[in-house]
Amino acid sequence: CLLVDDDRLQLELTASLMKRYNFSCVCCEHPKEVLGLLSDQKFDFVFTDIQMPELSGFELVRLIRASDLPEVRSIPVVALCLIMNFYQRVLRHI
Repeated sequence: CLLVDDDRLQLELTASLMKRYNFSCVCCEHPKEVLGLLSDQKFDFVFTDIQMPELSGFELVRLIRASDLPEVRSIPVVALCLIMNFYQRVLRHI
């Protein structure tokens, strides 16, 4: 799998978790490098963060789907967002 997140710690934690389930992952901190990685290597799926400063996860999915390579266009993508800060703020007001 290809893991995409601008947070290195989050990448390492996710890769460690995936390894427990026998997934081999490549980590990428820069979403603008994803298309090159997808062109050069075969991945079964992509996990990406949604909130990244360089390129959002939504923009990344659009780029993947617009790729000239059919095998890249059709790769499954899971876009995740850690919204714990949102929940913490909500819970403070309850």
